Amino acid sequence: MFETPAFTDLAQTILDTGATHGRCNVKDLLPSGVTVSRFTQKKYESLRAELLPTVRKAIAEGLACGASTDMWTDDHRKVSYTCITLHYIDDAWEFNTRIICTCAFPSGAKKTALNVKTELLKQLSEFGLVPDEIDRLVFVSDQGANVQAALSRWVHKSCISHVLNTVLKHTFKKSKEGDEEHDGDEEELQEVRSCIEQCKTLTTFFKHSGLQLRLKQSLKQECETRWNTKLEMVKSVLNAFEDIQSILLERGEMHRMSHISKDILQMLVQFLQPFKQATEELSGSKYCTINLVALWKTTLMTHCQISQSQADPVPLRILKHRCMGLLAERIVLGHHEKLAVLLWPKFKQLRMFTAKEREEIYESARGEFASFPKRATTEVNAQGQQMQEEDTEEMAEPAAGPGPVQHFSQWADVEDAELDTGVDELEQYLKHKPTMENDRDILSFWKHNQNMFPSMAQLARKILCVPASSVSCESAFSISGRTLENRRTCLSTASVNALLFLNSNM
Repeated sequence: MFETPAFTDLAQTILDTGATHGRCNVKDLLPSGVTVSRFTQKKYESLRAELLPTVRKAIAEGLACGASTDMWTDDHRKVSYTCITLHYIDDAWEFNTRIICTCAFPSGAKKTALNVKTELLKQLSEFGLVPDEIDRLVFVSDQGANVQAALSRWVHKSCISHVLNTVLKHTFKKSKEGDEEHDGDEEELQEVRSCIEQCKTLTTFFKHSGLQLRLKQSLKQECETRWNTKLEMVKSVLNAFEDIQSILLERGEMHRMSHISKDILQMLVQFLQPFKQATEELSGSKYCTINLVALWKTTLMTHCQISQSQADPVPLRILKHRCMGLLAERIVLGHHEKLAVLLWPKFKQLRMFTAKEREEIYESARGEFASFPKRATTEVNAQGQQMQEEDTEEMAEPAAGPGPVQHFSQWADVEDAELDTGVDELEQYLKHKPTMENDRDILSFWKHNQNMFPSMAQLARKILCVPASSVSCESAFSISGRTLENRRTCLSTASVNALLFLNSNM
């Protein structure tokens, strides 16, 4: 026993500890059942104290801060949690997403608008924000009536990912009786709905029966609340279509895909794929997303236009018609979404808007300038021009988004666009020809041009910090689900809060 490597390593560690630290109490060295939780709590308190000044500075200098919130109930103890995530642009012009709390909602309290509002104010105050700073937050949440009512005192935006999910849900939803507008659509769409429903039962059957193991590509099951998972399910059935047919034919069970048509599957993939791409891009947490909302709305509405030159099948034409109306109705472009496009140098000519809308956006930007502190002067700084030229070669490439912007190319700026001559900062910016290695790298552009266009840069910090979605909070709940599992249900709510904070901020 005394010659084993494990014992000699232990003995050597004990001797080294004594030699380094001198006499100490062995109880301080041996871990106990609460050692990890104590360390976690101390680390949480330390990091939170470090984060607060950074957030307060970002709010002071950017004049605003994005905040997303969501609620979740764990499956084991049925404890309800409220998550708050702050989004801000720091001194280095990097986009930050930081969970500041995942706290248990008061036990027994109803989730009324008043109670939700009270809890949010309590958590923000305990984090260290004062009322004036809290009032500068721009909130993003799902479309729950209680949450929206709770946030009515602040600037509030609906999570675009939830909106797109709702649009698709209602696009495929059966019309109510007496709905004359869609009465004639039901027979055509019933075939599509039956195909989707049988895909659902088919994937469940293959999983539970073990037949999935005979497929080269596994079938994906859907999540009822997420339309993107329906697309993944449909694609998986389409990719394994022949193999599924072969297995079912061998077993004499072809009735299990009697309503599944390969043509309908292909049509669904073609129709739904852009929505998946839009949702994924708009749900990013490491780059600006508010600037993508108007462009994706326009892109999806273009996708839903019924082409006269292409012979779209009748069900697809119906889906496109329904979806276009819902996109126009549900995605309302507000102050932040419009200004965010102006702040993207690639699209500053605002070609996706009408001439009247463009003028309104320009005036809105000038109105923002007037409200800024005097340090954000509207005069073009010659020193800034020199700084920009010197820094161009040194530009690092931060997280700028998921890739090129080909799907927005028809609305990109054009060389020969006519602009009124003028001397104010906005017009100077509109005439400026930016050089960007990455068209999505908006914050890097403003970092290196903040002295040339100080008011525009200030506006960029204020607007671009607002997220398009509240998915970062949902991601926290996914982590919670892996933290609070069957064999680990006794974690205190304080430990859950600390663990998720550390996961986001370390």
